[in-house]
Order: sequence, then structure tokens, then C-alpha cells
Amino acid sequence: MFIQRTILDDMQKWLDTGKILLINGSRQVGKTTILKYLEQQLKKEHPTLFFSIDLEIGNTLFKEPKLFIKFLENHTVKGKRLYVFLDEFQYLENAGLFVKVVFDQLKEHIQLIVSGSSSLEISKNKEFLTGRKIEFQMMPFSFNEYITSTGNVKTVETGEGFPIEAMEDIRDFYLMNRDELTLAMIDYMNWGGYPEPCFESNEKRPLILREIVGTYLQKDIAGFLNISKLDAYNNLLRLMASQVGNLVNKNEISGTLRLNMETVNKYLNILEGTYIFFLVSPYFTNVRKEISKMQKVYISDPGLRRVILNDALHQTPDSFSGSEIENFVYIHARQMKSVRSINYYRTVSKSEIDFILHQEGVMVPLEVKYRKNVIRIPLEIKNFSERYPAQVTKRLIITRDYLHREGDNYFIPYLVFPFIQLL
Repeated sequence: MFIQRTILDDMQKWLDTGKILLINGSRQVGKTTILKYLEQQLKKEHPTLFFSIDLEIGNTLFKEPKLFIKFLENHTVKGKRLYVFLDEFQYLENAGLFVKVVFDQLKEHIQLIVSGSSSLEISKNKEFLTGRKIEFQMMPFSFNEYITSTGNVKTVETGEGFPIEAMEDIRDFYLMNRDELTLAMIDYMNWGGYPEPCFESNEKRPLILREIVGTYLQKDIAGFLNISKLDAYNNLLRLMASQVGNLVNKNEISGTLRLNMETVNKYLNILEGTYIFFLVSPYFTNVRKEISKMQKVYISDPGLRRVILNDALHQTPDSFSGSEIENFVYIHARQMKSVRSINYYRTVSKSEIDFILHQEGVMVPLEVKYRKNVIRIPLEIKNFSERYPAQVTKRLIITRDYLHREGDNYFIPYLVFPFIQLL
């Protein structure tokens, strides 16, 4: 079963624009499925070639760019562009240079579409691709994609999302679908958005999720990235999953796990570089301060977090913690097309705003209040707005179930937050 992913529309817009299309994300989020779907669609009218590079190790064709170039030249058809797919391209030796040489030699005749699972390895190769690539990041299913894939909500017709100003439409959508959305959310918070578990029974889902974690540790960490202290890395994985929404104190991690600071920094970079966790920096107008302060941690998938921690299944929304909902909001905020970057905000007196969403020239402070009877604008957001009056045009409070607009202050229930757009 193929589910239309949001990223697919974005990628198709960039076909034949003279750019390499690079899709990255963790293993088993569906990158290969997207590439194969694209190939099947394109091959109806164009010649295509598909290579899984992690299965081509040792193939002389990929030892030297000139050999691959000759191979591709033999497969080009006059008057038609050849579409070349390289899945897990980071397994190529000197991958960035290899792809650059091929692209520069044949860019008038081929379209390169490549994928990768490690930003650490991809980053080593990006310098060769500067100005030549358009990059797309693929996540597990968003909540929107999840309910589409499972068919739990029948009346979702939101397009790219409701403009936040369309409060009547948002209200109607919420009231019509609240019960179905609640049930879908319980399922999503239990099992997450990795595609394979979505289509399996509850008996098989935990096994599949544990296999995803196991494959990640064995193939990506112990294998490809050559991490020898697998137990220590596994302990850090669990520690970070338990601290979602909290500050990352590297000194405490070093002491708790008995790792030196160099190893702590290396492992944290790997956790982020393999798209399992995200580290969010604080907002300061002084960039030096922003870099020097502690970051907050979020995980890419709620089901992954629950399985890593071996937590009990959620039965009702009452069992969701505030940090889990904060993580849910972060996952979806970072996928909003108008959001350029995200920080958190914390004053010296430890007054905090969960997220500062940066749009083109403006900022949107966002606070998550997952408790009942939230009807007031948080003081922290008021103070922040007064400090940056020219840049703050909207304020968001994500609530348990309260939906309301008060001027440019929007109270949005967490269930419908993934269906809105900040324009």
C-alpha cells in the first residue's frame, strides 16, 4: 500500500530543474519506497536506473566515476532524460566527489535522485554538492499522514492545512472529528509513525519497532559508524529518550554514563546526525550566547521513544505527559513549510517559552499547556512580545481542548495543531 507523502509533491516540483535531489532521514522511514514510487511513475515515459548502494559494495562500477559515467552513457536514450536513483548513496567511497563528477559530466542528460541515512556522512560530502543539490528531509509519518494511512479519520480534507486565521473552519473540523482524532492520537502515541508498524497488528508492532532500534544500533552505529562502545551508546539512547523536552546537561551525562566529554559530544552528534533525536538551541540575539547554552532534546517518533523506554501502552489521553505532547508539537512545528527554524527561550530567572518559531522576518512564540482549563495567555509570552514587538505578530498556546482566538493570540487544541498553517 502506497501512502502519498507530503515530501513527494515537494520533490516532484524540482525534477528537471538542473539539481540533484537529495532525500535524507533515518532508516525505515520510507525513503526507498518514495524513490521506487518515483521511478515507477517516471519509467512510464522515461528511461530509469535504480541502485541500492548499500547492496553494491564491491561492485567495480562504483569504484571510479568514469566507469559509472560510461555505463550511464550507454543507457541514455536520445531526446530523453535518464533518471538515476542512488539509494543510500553515502555507502559510495568519496560519495560527494563521486556524485559531483557524474553530475557535472552528464547533467544535461540525467537527473540524479539520491538518498542517505546519516547526515554525518552526508555532511562530509555536501561541500562537493554545494549549488548542485536540493535537500529534503524525510521523517516518520506525521499525524496527518498517519491517519491517512490507517483510515481512522474519514472526514479529513484539509489540503495543506487550515490558515490559522480560519478559526471557524478549524473549529468545525475539530468538533466533527474530535472523537476519531483522539482514538488515532492514542494509537499514534503508542506506535508512532514508522510506516511498517502502521499496517501491522498490535501483536506484531512492538517486535517491528524493537527490530528498527536493533537494526539502527547494529547496522548504522556498530557497523557503518564503527562505534565500539555499543552498551554505552545504548544507555545514552535510553537516557535521551527519558529526557525528551528537557535540557541536555553534558556534565551530568558524562558522570552518569562514565564517558569522557569528547565521547559524549561524539555520541550526541551521532544521535542527531542519524535523525533519531533533535537538539534545540535557546534563542538569544547574541549568537555566541546561543551556541554556548544548553540545548533541549526531542525524539523523532513517539512510538520509538515508548519502545526504547519500555513504557506501558497509553489507554487514554490522560496518560499523555506534558513532555510527550511538547515533543508531538515540536515534530509537527518543524514540518510546517513556513517555519525556517525553531529555538526555545529561557531567561536568567528561568522563565521559559517552549518554542520560538522563526518565519520570514517574524517570530511566533509557542507554549504547550497540556492541562485542563487553560484560558489565559502565559505571562512569558506577553513579556517576550513586549521585548520584540516588531517581530512578534502571532502567539500560539497549544491546549488540551480549548480553541479560541483573542486578537493575535491563538489557543489551539493539540489534536488539530498538525492541520494548521502559519502564513
